[in-house]
Amino acid sequence: SFGYEHYELSMKIANQRLLPAIEKHPQAIVVAPGTSCRAQITDAGHNVWHPIEIVAQALKDTSENLTRS
Repeated sequence: SFGYEHYELSMKIANQRLLPAIEKHPQAIVVAPGTSCRAQITDAGHNVWHPIEIVAQALKDTSENLTRS
């Protein structure tokens, strides 16, 4: 909740390294567990995933591959 309670400061911090790194690698998959972190990255115009979404997709892909075999 830090990002919500201190939005301007959190954006200043994000603009120091995080957001420039994401912009430098636009094809990267960005994963963040925190709600405010994901909101901040989304507000900056980037896609971001919760780690559980990545796990769920991996399980789905594995399940689909197993049923095709």
